[in-house]
Amino acid sequence: MALSKVGGNQIDTVSGDLTVDTNTLVVDSTNNKVGIGTTSPTYQTTVYGSSQSTVEIESGSDTGESRLYFTDPTTTGVGEIGYYHNGNTMRFNVNNAERMRIDSGGNVGIGAASSNQTLHVQGNGARLVNSSDTDALHLFEFNGSNHASYSMYTASGNNNVKISTSETSFFNGGSLLVGTTSASMSGFDDARFRSHANGKTGIIVSEVFTDGEGIIIQGSSNTGNRNAIVFLNGGLGTVGSVVFSSSSTSYNTSSDHRLKQGVEDMTGAIDRVKALAPKRFQFITDANTTVDGFLAHEAQAVVPEAVTGTHNEVDDDGNAVMQGIDQSKLVPLLTGALQEAIAKIETLETKVAALEAG
Repeated sequence: MALSKVGGNQIDTVSGDLTVDTNTLVVDSTNNKVGIGTTSPTYQTTVYGSSQSTVEIESGSDTGESRLYFTDPTTTGVGEIGYYHNGNTMRFNVNNAERMRIDSGGNVGIGAASSNQTLHVQGNGARLVNSSDTDALHLFEFNGSNHASYSMYTASGNNNVKISTSETSFFNGGSLLVGTTSASMSGFDDARFRSHANGKTGIIVSEVFTDGEGIIIQGSSNTGNRNAIVFLNGGLGTVGSVVFSSSSTSYNTSSDHRLKQGVEDMTGAIDRVKALAPKRFQFITDANTTVDGFLAHEAQAVVPEAVTGTHNEVDDDGNAVMQGIDQSKLVPLLTGALQEAIAKIETLETKVAALEAG
């Protein structure tokens, strides 16, 4: 190591490696690295402590600023991390502009100079949290009796999404609200899911676990047919829908002749109807009510397309997988049987009329 002096004992230049007090300060001149608390710095500057590593940047004033800059010779933009003692805020600047701030209460603002939420994201008129929605949190987190919610608004408060709850379980008191205007979000305070389009109610699910409404689908006009639910099967197109008008509702399954092949008239319908075994019974969960119906596996033997599931099926854990029946799919068979019966009746009526005329 070579030392150069400029007057008195002042050292102006150090050539070669430098070690101060074993590992307090180590300069590796070969690899251009500096170590503090270590004799083997990994990076250009390495700070090591046996229990903690600390680098302190101190302002000369309790209202001043402590900053760490990032720059290079080819750009005018500066990256900066700064602590502003006047206001106790940590700010992150990119390209000479503030991009994120953490205030003294721990609230984080991205693109927002101030925030009264845990996370406030704002940019070009749109933000994740409305500045006036003081109980909004970015995370779905429950804290005692405090409300937890997630909100997205435009600058005017329109086109919003809000998920909120005041209970310890989301489905006990929570709501998912989707709308285009703040006014359209009013009312239906029991809603668990609300959707609004063009100022009109799209979907409302309220009082899911009570005796209230389950799902309400409301159109934006009272004339003409409107799709409430459309069922699509991948690239095969629409296979069913629920359509309503101003006075009625249709539950549709695909039936266009262009979707079918091997079409032929039904025969033997009466014999198949006779094989059906209609029953009267009570459901276990409603033992006081007797209803008409079928046992799914018995109807499946006659009209298999009307029944889903397998008789006595269980899952991998041994739990029962219940069968279901779509009784509307019995209508074609019943119609065929009725037509066959009508034909027989008309034949008998013709013979009786001939005998009476005899």
